[in-house]
Amino acid sequence: MKILLIQAVDYLTNRGGAYKANRILLEGLAARNHNCRVLTTTHPRNPDEYLSDLVARGIEFVSSTTGWTTYRHNGLEVLVAKDRMQLYMGIVAGIKRFEPTWTLLETPDTLAIEAALEADPSRVIYLCHTATNLPFGPDCIAPDPLKAKVLAKVGNSLTVSRYMKEYLKRWGGLDAKSLYWPSYGTGPFPNYGSFEQGYVTLVNPCSAKGQPILLELARRLPHVQFAAVPTWGTTDEDRAALAQLSNICILEPQDDVNKIFAQTRVLLAPSLGVESFGQIVVEAMTRGIPVLASDLGGLCEAKLGVDYVLPVRQLTYHESAPSEYVEIVPEQDVTPWQESLEELVADRARYEQVAVDSREAALSFIDGLSIAPFEEYLLNLIPAAQFVTEKTEEQIEKARKLEEQLKNISPAKRALLALRLANKNRGNELPG
Repeated sequence: MKILLIQAVDYLTNRGGAYKANRILLEGLAARNHNCRVLTTTHPRNPDEYLSDLVARGIEFVSSTTGWTTYRHNGLEVLVAKDRMQLYMGIVAGIKRFEPTWTLLETPDTLAIEAALEADPSRVIYLCHTATNLPFGPDCIAPDPLKAKVLAKVGNSLTVSRYMKEYLKRWGGLDAKSLYWPSYGTGPFPNYGSFEQGYVTLVNPCSAKGQPILLELARRLPHVQFAAVPTWGTTDEDRAALAQLSNICILEPQDDVNKIFAQTRVLLAPSLGVESFGQIVVEAMTRGIPVLASDLGGLCEAKLGVDYVLPVRQLTYHESAPSEYVEIVPEQDVTPWQESLEELVADRARYEQVAVDSREAALSFIDGLSIAPFEEYLLNLIPAAQFVTEKTEEQIEKARKLEEQLKNISPAKRALLALRLANKNRGNELPG
């Protein structure tokens, strides 16, 4: 098979769980002798910073042209656009040139979806890793009926948990295949569970990941040492709040997650925004680290039946200005979290039992994962039927919506997009 992944954030250097899962999937398929390619961007990093990071990682560059950089990594080719608009404009040409058996579309962006469908509407698969980016349902940031209609044109969807499968069906009318992703490596996994030492750690401290609960726990339990690992969601305000408490240590993020877990006694996963699954929960449990997780979304699945799934009040989003949304974080009852954490850090027998239960459940879970179900799914999947051409009124509404999306794009980039749309069969210059 020829597999193309389209991802609107950087492919190699992003530490988010969804993007790590995508890397493992593509590299796993490449290892099975499938021809895999990625179309991506440097977003959210600027191109110079991104390229410097690639050099530091020892990546060998294949070619570089205006707007695009190409390199090979772990058996697949990665084409990196300088920005999202360059990516959108290259999708049609990229699909027509590569002629993939399947195009895996990680982003729900309307422009990306329309471009992928324009090139080959029957072979696009939407990869759904999170509900917040969807245009429908109670967990999304920005409901958008027109965007939902565009997404519904994608004939096949693949998601990461039973929770997300049910969410897509209930709120979007989308029939998705759910598979647990083999995103954890092959082991052996070190056992870091330690009653005597280590931090109570939260990765990616921000409101959506439950920083308010971390801060309140640190205030109530000054004798307990906490750690925070700032990543993509952490703002300057979040860092300032963490710095106010002397029993919270800042740990820098690491490509090797073991460097974080080796310093962790208990992992906190008190997400106030819904998680599609919760990969880091399984990663910690695999290493014998007890996890306190919120009861939202797929985190319940990620706990694998082990104790300490705790209640939270889900945050919501408010449109403060057109296309600008702010989080509304309700007051949390931290008492169940405090009592659970105190139990773990004060009772050795309890800690060690949960550590053993966590490790056994996670190792058993991971042992049942592989690339094979994904390969089988893709090999047996039937291309979707061609979608019906839209009616004139819908075309007008779509054009209006796209114009609203593009209002902040420079005139030069808007002109380039218009040129591609007017000459759709001519393609866009891509390296290679």
